[in-house]
Amino acid sequence: DGTYTADVTCPDNNSTVRWSLTSSSRSGDSATCTKSTGSYSPSYLSSCAPQYPITTGYVKKTWSIGSYGIDVCTSSPTGSVLEYNTVNMRAKMTNPNDTVCGPYAVVPCLINNNCTLVVDADYTKTGCTFETSGSKLNLFYTVKFNTSVWTVSERNALKNPQSSLKFYSCSETYDETMKGM
Repeated sequence: DGTYTADVTCPDNNSTVRWSLTSSSRSGDSATCTKSTGSYSPSYLSSCAPQYPITTGYVKKTWSIGSYGIDVCTSSPTGSVLEYNTVNMRAKMTNPNDTVCGPYAVVPCLINNNCTLVVDADYTKTGCTFETSGSKLNLFYTVKFNTSVWTVSERNALKNPQSSLKFYSCSETYDETMKGM
C-alpha cells in the first residue's frame, strides 16, 4: 500500500550506561510515511540519549559568622578559640566517631554505610575554608557511593544532610595546635 514505518530502538542498558528515548513535539519513537503524503509523520525520529551512573556527591554549606567575632578554619583564628583552627575543623569534618559534628552525623549514605567520605591530602574534597572579608565559613564534603546511582534525586537523597552540618558543641574533643601548617 506504499506505507513505510521507521522505528527507533535504543541499545540495551548495561552497568556503564542506560539509554532513554528523547522526544520532542516533532519527533517520536516511530514515524510513518504514507503514499498519499510522501512524508514522515512525525517529521523526525526520537534519539537515544545515554545516561551514565553517578558515583560521587558533593555538598557545600556556607555560614555567615561575622556576629560571633571569630575566624574559623584559619591557621590563626581570632578570639584564641583553638577548636576552630584549620587542623581541628578538618578533624571535625573527617572524624567518623563524632556523633554531632561533621558529615558522619547527618549524611544518610555515611550513616547507613552506603558511601565513603573522600578525604584528599590537600582537603579540596572534604574540609573547610574561611572568607575573612565576609566572615563566611564554608564546610564541604565529597562522598563516593558504594553502588552507583542513576538519577539526581537518588544522589541527593544519599548525599544531602538530614539536618544542619555542625561544627560546634561536638561530641569529640578537638584541641590540636597548628604545628607544621
